Amino acid sequence: MFDQTVFCGANFSSTKQTTESFEFPISFRGCVFSDYANFKNRRFRNTADFEGAEFQVAPLFHGSELHQHTVFTDVRFDILSKDAESAYRALKLAMNKHHAHAEEMMFFRLEMQARRYKTKWPGKALYWLYELCSDYGQSIARPAGILFGSFWLFLVWYWMILFNGRLDEVAATAGSNRIGKLYVFTLEHTVPFLLPVVKAVDTLPGVGFSAWTSTLVAIHTTISIVLFFFLLLGIRNRFRLKG
Repeated sequence: MFDQTVFCGANFSSTKQTTESFEFPISFRGCVFSDYANFKNRRFRNTADFEGAEFQVAPLFHGSELHQHTVFTDVRFDILSKDAESAYRALKLAMNKHHAHAEEMMFFRLEMQARRYKTKWPGKALYWLYELCSDYGQSIARPAGILFGSFWLFLVWYWMILFNGRLDEVAATAGSNRIGKLYVFTLEHTVPFLLPVVKAVDTLPGVGFSAWTSTLVAIHTTISIVLFFFLLLGIRNRFRLKG
């Protein structure tokens, strides 16, 4: 069960523990598990504290009943071992039973990271983008920040199209009215749900929509919709409350 384990600061509170259950508080604080920590089908009847522990191989909690006061603060987990995805799915479901949402999302992230490691390209790229853009649906700041950055990136691209690449003072002075419309155009495609997109075409006067421009606008709108989805997902997951 605990082969190749370094116990640092562990406290088992009682010698009356059984192999099937832990009836008294148990602490694995600071423990280093260098091989499988097998807690399958165990019942934790009291506090279990894993704070600061390190699992160099994903721990096995399949079929276990965890106490509500189970602590996984500052634990270092492995995502490369063979059973990592299944191991973290079991812990995610265990945390879900107690409505421990923060811990549930932590193990969901580990499950996704383990799956990404096993997935081959090009599928791996989708998981990488999922993590980069939203931290697997757990971040609000990431999609909001990327959305804000995309506004300025596409604004420059549209500016280059509108002024034929002239970013000098003459272009800015001569086309001040067009610049204002350019900002509106970019905003409409960055926030497509808040402003009517159907008016966007009229905000770039004097510019014909070539195949390249139309493709660029379509890409911009698609990116914005995906980022808004991630933003709403992050808000939902951050403030979700289960009954």
